[in-house]
Amino acid sequence: MPFLLTTEPWIPCRALDGSHRELGLLDVLVGAHDLEGVHDASPPVTLTVHRLLLAVLHRVFGPSDLGAWRMLYTRGSFDASALRGYFEAHRDRFDLLHPVRPFYQVRGLTKLYQPDGVGRLVLERSNYGASVNIFQHRAQPAATADGLPLAAAARSLLALQGFAPGGLVKKKDEPGSATAAPLNRGAFVLLHGKSLFETLMLNLLVYAPDRGAPIPGFAAEDLPSWETPEPARQTGARESRRRPRGWIDWLTWQSRRVELVVDDRSGLVTGVVYCVGQGLHDEGLTDPMLAYRVDKTRGLVAIDLSEDRAAWRDCHALVRKVEADGAKPPQTVTQLGRFELRSVLGARPYVVLDVIGMRGDQAAIKLARHERVSLPSAVLVDDERLAAVGQATHAVDDIGRQLTYAVRDAVRRTLAPGDRDPDKEEVSRIAYSLGAERRYWATLATPFATFLDELGRDDIEVAFERFARHIRAAARDCLRLATDALGVGAAKLQGAAIAERHLHASLNEILPVRAATHGSPGGPP
Repeated sequence: MPFLLTTEPWIPCRALDGSHRELGLLDVLVGAHDLEGVHDASPPVTLTVHRLLLAVLHRVFGPSDLGAWRMLYTRGSFDASALRGYFEAHRDRFDLLHPVRPFYQVRGLTKLYQPDGVGRLVLERSNYGASVNIFQHRAQPAATADGLPLAAAARSLLALQGFAPGGLVKKKDEPGSATAAPLNRGAFVLLHGKSLFETLMLNLLVYAPDRGAPIPGFAAEDLPSWETPEPARQTGARESRRRPRGWIDWLTWQSRRVELVVDDRSGLVTGVVYCVGQGLHDEGLTDPMLAYRVDKTRGLVAIDLSEDRAAWRDCHALVRKVEADGAKPPQTVTQLGRFELRSVLGARPYVVLDVIGMRGDQAAIKLARHERVSLPSAVLVDDERLAAVGQATHAVDDIGRQLTYAVRDAVRRTLAPGDRDPDKEEVSRIAYSLGAERRYWATLATPFATFLDELGRDDIEVAFERFARHIRAAARDCLRLATDALGVGAAKLQGAAIAERHLHASLNEILPVRAATHGSPGGPP
């Protein structure tokens, strides 16, 4: 029995009326204007489903320039006949269970190697690598009869190809390890629209590989994985790597050679064979969905996720214009800010960014996250307001750093009054346990969102000073709570006084109180 991803329900969607349903590829794309969006509990699944949908749209519609993009956007829905024709032409290649060339898989692996359990397939349930708190729901050793419905297996397969962590693979006569899949690190940005149609259009870049858009390539060779020969078996000691032939190739990259094991009686996927696939050689290339900063030694570096860093802290990096040093936002943000698309941008009061990603360290999964940042459209098209966003995030970072140093000053004096030097590791451990910086960042999340909202409609200096007052108040309050937790005594009081002087001097230097302006804000001093 086939399982055609074009028609079988497997993509989790939310309709505009709020109801939830699973749909096949054809129904998702043809009815995208009636859907609010694609939503899965797994951030890697959500991102890889969007990349799959974008690959299909690029293959069917282009668009080759901004004029073609506008025509497609103005239509308000995707051409159903064009999509049906494409899916029919490649019908077998979208069959998850095809006997020769199943979707995103390679046949014959089960004849060569012993399958692993489904824990190898589902990233969040992986029983490979070190256990971490965020992913404690792990496959049990005795759960060999455990299985996944085909729809869930299809979603997990997409996520695995996109996010597979690097590390040991250990298959006889093949390389012993594989590099991480293309999406394994980085904070990927999806512009979010009022409907799935808008979301897909806002993330559909001008596609002209021969002209280097969105990345260099060759139109004749830039094909999705289902239109190319199956990945060749890797031999030798090391995994081979190659450059993507274009954006569609990158969107559908096959990082692993995989074969699902399906139980004939239950119809469930009960195992998977997992082999080295194709390593990505992306030196000199930037993924259009990522923002990049400049590192003094490594050059361009993608903005990444962090356990201790919420997405709003990188807001400026996600939306700034390309800077002289080469730092750049995602290409979707750049495209939306183009003069030719100002009418599209002007029709919406806010630009909403979904920030999605996962971090892995070899076989261990560290975290997966899906966050949302809203930015007034007026800010995105105004260089001065964008600069104010950067000034604000830099100020928050700098003050947060000084808060950490001030807490360490208090701990150091408390542990060793006088001129003695306490153990540095002990000072750092206790300072971290007091949680001042974590509390500081959590306190400022809502004021920063308010700042962005006010920045879109108010005087820049007034909006900035309102937020600056919140920064000062948060830093002082968090330092006070931290020093109070150190207990009582002369050494503690001396430490608190030293810390307060440190923070006060830093606030005066980094964020001096500005002279009152018209409409001077209230709020914390």
